[in-house]
Amino acid sequence: MKGRDFLKVADYLMPLETEASVRAQIGRLYYASYLEARTWCEMHLAYERKQYSREHAEIQRMLGIIDPELADELAFLRSYRNTADYDLYISADTLDFQIDNARRRAQSIMDRLEALPSPQANESDDPGDV
Repeated sequence: MKGRDFLKVADYLMPLETEASVRAQIGRLYYASYLEARTWCEMHLAYERKQYSREHAEIQRMLGIIDPELADELAFLRSYRNTADYDLYISADTLDFQIDNARRRAQSIMDRLEALPSPQANESDDPGDV
């Protein structure tokens, strides 16, 4: 299974048009993005899972060294997820804005991860080979 599979779950929830489904969609969009980012870090930066909540911040920090904008997008999406999961007083209008914005951010994160060069590939390039 891939992290991006959670995007399909968010799409599945969309027609329900309830506050709970919007909140769940935001969560799935974040986790799709986070899991894809974590997998990228595992594959390209030799990241090893530690299975604690600080992993989220570690992934953001690692990506921030390579692509600060990507790390910011992931952090922002995480803040939406926290709001959706824990702040029940947030208005429906705010949630409607956040779900639209979260979809754009999740897609941006996926696109950036696909385009991100592997630092390991750059390290193995020998300038003498040119």
